Amino acid sequence: MAPQLALASGQAAYQAGNYQRASQMLTEAQRLGNKTPDIYLLLAETDFKLNQIPAGLAAVQQAITAQEATGQKAPKEWYARAASVAYKAKLTGETAKWTRAQLKAYPNTENWRSALVIYRDSATRDGSINLDIFRLMRATKSLAGERDYYEYAALATERGLPGEAKSVADEGFATSAVPAGSKAVSEIRSMANAKTAGDRASLAASERTAGSAATGKIALGTADAYLGYGDNEKAIALYKIALTKGGIDADAANTHLGVALFRAGQKDAAKAAFTAVNANGTRGEIAAFWLLYLDQPATA
Repeated sequence: MAPQLALASGQAAYQAGNYQRASQMLTEAQRLGNKTPDIYLLLAETDFKLNQIPAGLAAVQQAITAQEATGQKAPKEWYARAASVAYKAKLTGETAKWTRAQLKAYPNTENWRSALVIYRDSATRDGSINLDIFRLMRATKSLAGERDYYEYAALATERGLPGEAKSVADEGFATSAVPAGSKAVSEIRSMANAKTAGDRASLAASERTAGSAATGKIALGTADAYLGYGDNEKAIALYKIALTKGGIDADAANTHLGVALFRAGQKDAAKAAFTAVNANGTRGEIAAFWLLYLDQPATA
């Protein structure tokens, strides 16, 4: 009866708010052989109460492992709880890890949106990285409402990509995700539309210059522009030139190359590009999200 008595004592201590005692007795119950998912979950909540967040997250993982050992899938709420705690604790890496784990177990549009919004809002990032997050939201069809489309188009405009800004705004109106009377998105679209003709006309000269330039900077900028206009083949060629010449942010180039290859239907090549992104760099997490998406059957 010792394992059951230790568990009962831990549960009583938790209910009484004596979390240190609860932790001791729940740990003892595990030592005595009580290793059900429920005990790990209660231990996780105890750790969270004690502000021992990493230990609590590890306990949630143990609960999931124990649940799967019974042949049953862990409920989505377990993943969501871990992601929420990590987010509130400002553990960006753990937040991304748990939102990806939920997506792997429950891949649907709603969860893609939730995961990417949580990840996007979990830290202050460079606008170009947020733009990459919006690109994945677009691919997963998890953009929703006027705000998403406005912020995406505004970021593209700030990055000097009027083609992408106009395309996103057009999509928002076409799908009715953006109300027809949206003044904010209409203004962004008008601004982008006024710049696209001259911008696109300049790309041929930039493309020629990229080939003879000492570094890949011109090739990278021109490739980004072509990506915004949906000319994926030209973007792919220029990203490869940029990477060959060097002198650029290789992680940014590989991330954008992966996007272009995905849009061109070259799934395996896209995986290779995202895999080339430094996992510990500033784009490591977004590349991991892309790889998860590419591994899901719906993207085949």
